[in-house]
Amino acid sequence: MNDDGLPNLNQLLAERPKTKMGQVKAAWPYIRRALDTGHKLKAIWERLRADGVEIHYNRLSECVKRLERSGFDSRPVIATAPRPSPRAGEKRTPSKDDPAANLRERLDRPSGFAFGGTGNKDDLI
Repeated sequence: MNDDGLPNLNQLLAERPKTKMGQVKAAWPYIRRALDTGHKLKAIWERLRADGVEIHYNRLSECVKRLERSGFDSRPVIATAPRPSPRAGEKRTPSKDDPAANLRERLDRPSGFAFGGTGNKDDLI
């Protein structure tokens, strides 16, 4: 899908999020990279404030802990076309980039005991 089809959404993506957590999420790839290279959270906080993100240090620390705990994916969002669902009887092939592939595969399998008998009582004896 091209960007011309969604001008209002594109405009929204260019704006800074209104909530503090949203602002930290938007900056998360940079924050994560700075932490991974050994920078202190206080230095990151000072740089965020210099960039216009008004957040208290304690709130930033709380947001960072939440994002780390939740395993928030810091990869940039790339618009892609939705995947077509498989036709009846067609097996899905799990993708390396699809974190829910394992779950979908399990949901496709029947659970519990399933007796494939004939329904005739004489066959049971």
